[in-house]
Amino acid sequence: AQVWWGGGSREIVLLLLSGHVASLAAPRGSALDLAKELADGFPPALLQSVEAGPTITLPAMVRTFRSVGCSAGELWTDRVPPADFGNFGPHSSRGRISGGMAAAASPFMLAQTNLTALENCSEPRFEFGKDVEELTEFLSTRRSEASTTSPQALSAYACGVGQVHNLLDLLWSFREPVVLDGVSNPVVSLAAAHKHFIITGNSAMPDDIVKASIVAALSPLREKVTLHAVGLGVQGLLRDPMLSFCRIVQSGRSGLEWQVREHKNWSGLLAWLHESAGDEPEPPQLISTQRQIEIEIRRRCAESGGVAWASLFVPEPCEQLRRWTTILEDSGPA
Repeated sequence: AQVWWGGGSREIVLLLLSGHVASLAAPRGSALDLAKELADGFPPALLQSVEAGPTITLPAMVRTFRSVGCSAGELWTDRVPPADFGNFGPHSSRGRISGGMAAAASPFMLAQTNLTALENCSEPRFEFGKDVEELTEFLSTRRSEASTTSPQALSAYACGVGQVHNLLDLLWSFREPVVLDGVSNPVVSLAAAHKHFIITGNSAMPDDIVKASIVAALSPLREKVTLHAVGLGVQGLLRDPMLSFCRIVQSGRSGLEWQVREHKNWSGLLAWLHESAGDEPEPPQLISTQRQIEIEIRRRCAESGGVAWASLFVPEPCEQLRRWTTILEDSGPA
């Protein structure tokens, strides 16, 4: 995979160690001269410097893209971003303002979890209270487990609960801030990204959204979630299972304070991305697990500084943590 890069030596190293081929793209002049100096001594097949052009000319082979100093609106007005993209904006009192996947913790790109050890840990690590137990009833695997004693049904339910436990283990492990030496914003911590879930049917709740609600109820972080109901009709939110599920996640109990937005159709969701998403306090982390995300939704989400994910729960827990959190930098106590 080739990487088109606008700057940032730390992530260049991470990408090279991950097996990528990297291109340092910079405008002609002193910036390009600096890029050539950075690439000097590396095999050209591994790291090269090139003159930067508009993103509309970005080669199709590019798999990962990072930019420094450009706004998301400038980058993705006319082009759909590649699979892995992000931009580093200017510094502020809360650290660097980042967009796309650059808002996540870069070191997690190299992290791996011992999946075998996690699979062998069969004992529950978290107590499920009344609200969480009610949420598990919306899992399709829980309903299958209740109607049959087959090993397949029991295994599917255990696997789903295991994903919840694995993510919670990571969130609790990284809940404390870290103080660094020699930097302008020395206090670094993980915060929950503002997740925007899309739901398009009212016959059953998608398992990923139900599992996310369980994680949110047990997370040490302040979880910000918006549920976007697209094309459910006038009575869509007034029928079960949506009615009962929304009642729990909007109750304020167990830290569940989800917001719900209704959109008449996909055009309505696109209009929200275009007109309102940019005014949100944080770039939208849009997640749709029921259908493939349209190209225009991906582009508009990127244009507003966010990311459109096709899945939230993935086999590698640290990659899952990248999708769940963002980085906060602070100068510490005054």
